[in-house]
Amino acid sequence: MSWIDSFARHLGSERNLSPRTVEAYTGDVAQFISFCERLGISEDSPGHIGVGAIRKFLSMLQSRGMSASSVSRKLSSIRSYLRYLAREGAIESNPALTMSRARRPRRLPRGVRRGGGKRLLWGAGGGSPPAP
Repeated sequence: MSWIDSFARHLGSERNLSPRTVEAYTGDVAQFISFCERLGISEDSPGHIGVGAIRKFLSMLQSRGMSASSVSRKLSSIRSYLRYLAREGAIESNPALTMSRARRPRRLPRGVRRGGGKRLLWGAGGGSPPAP
């Protein structure tokens, strides 16, 4: 059984995650493993995965226009996978622990529409606004 298969089993049975979450995590990890293989790091030797490979992967995702929240989720999946490998003794330590998450841009709240302010204030007082 491959490491990713045993990781998927771990997510489903031990962590009791939903099938869709398991699918998302394993999809993220499979994409990362494929990227690592292009760098010459085999799935059979996960101990060769380092911070550099993770950074290159995240940089590639960002250069392709992936949102910060999606990149952050992929990093979370990779962290979880590497934590699992460390727990199972396949790697000595988790290189992803030293990495910070991508910052998501802050968005301003939407403003109140014209005329909505009066309704908002009247509603706070328990009454209903007068007809326009």
